[in-house]
Amino acid sequence: MSAKHVLAVAVAHRRELLRRRFAVGMLIALPLAFYASAASAEGSFVLITGGLGVAWALTGTGLFVGLASRRLAPRLVLSGYRPNEILAGQMLLLAGFALPMFAVFTSILLVAEQPAHSLDLVVAVLLTALIAVPLGLLLGSLCRGELEGTLSLIGVLGVQMSLPVSAAGAEALPFYGPMVLLESAYGTQIDTAVAVPHSIVAIGLLTAAAFAAWNRRVRVADVTQSA
Repeated sequence: MSAKHVLAVAVAHRRELLRRRFAVGMLIALPLAFYASAASAEGSFVLITGGLGVAWALTGTGLFVGLASRRLAPRLVLSGYRPNEILAGQMLLLAGFALPMFAVFTSILLVAEQPAHSLDLVVAVLLTALIAVPLGLLLGSLCRGELEGTLSLIGVLGVQMSLPVSAAGAEALPFYGPMVLLESAYGTQIDTAVAVPHSIVAIGLLTAAAFAAWNRRVRVADVTQSA
């Protein structure tokens, strides 16, 4: 894998993303609006809404990057870029976007909510960002278009936020680890030992799935274009 190719892909996709400034701005503004509207809620719901706000922003951005790359990818492959280099470049771009999102949401929650366990909150938002990047790219690889991708995004995160961590099947959802830590940050007595390992497994599985789906899509597009 060429670092030069990965960086070039990140730069190319950054240009594409800048053409959708309004959509990206909405992906940041809407989670903050959800958090503000939940400010009067009881219990840990406020922290969960704010903490998982990063997931809405980054998963949605990853979805748009993945969908936009379908137009760029065939040309890049014909120019000698490997499918893995293209997806790695997308991940590099999203990682750079994740850092300010992590800083903004963490700062707001620490100041506004003053959680019982600040470190749990910081780790929860960080893990949320790390999980959201491959999840967004996976949706961008699998979904047909923006409508299907947006509905899938709403479905995954909507179920995640509405399902308590104690519910049956909650462990099967990708953001289970961050939600456990957010419950602990609020002050809920809960075992957090599983949170980080669960998140690491989720990141690994989503990344592997995103690479597999992307490799298949790029090869199919390349064969179609060659024919």
